[in-house]
Amino acid sequence: MSAYLVCELVITDEALLEEYRSIARTAVSEFGGRYLVRNKTPEVLEGTVEEEVKIVILGFDTLDVARAFYHSPTYAPAIEVAKKCMSRRMYIVEDAG
Repeated sequence: MSAYLVCELVITDEALLEEYRSIARTAVSEFGGRYLVRNKTPEVLEGTVEEEVKIVILGFDTLDVARAFYHSPTYAPAIEVAKKCMSRRMYIVEDAG
């Protein structure tokens, strides 16, 4: 069953962001991930959200593959760079199908 990695982020250092993106793209590709939503500003229907929040949604074939992507040696450097250039929340959810 498909799984999705959902990320809410606020960019704090644009200069480091491209380094993060380069590493992340390589890791996403390695695990067969697909960018479904990339750095989009959400339309808030309920609740409150910081103005500069962006949303990224990745699709993976299974929950196990999504977990493997996040915990992989390929993605590990991206996690370290992300700590320096953004604040974020990430979730993994499985398709309802």
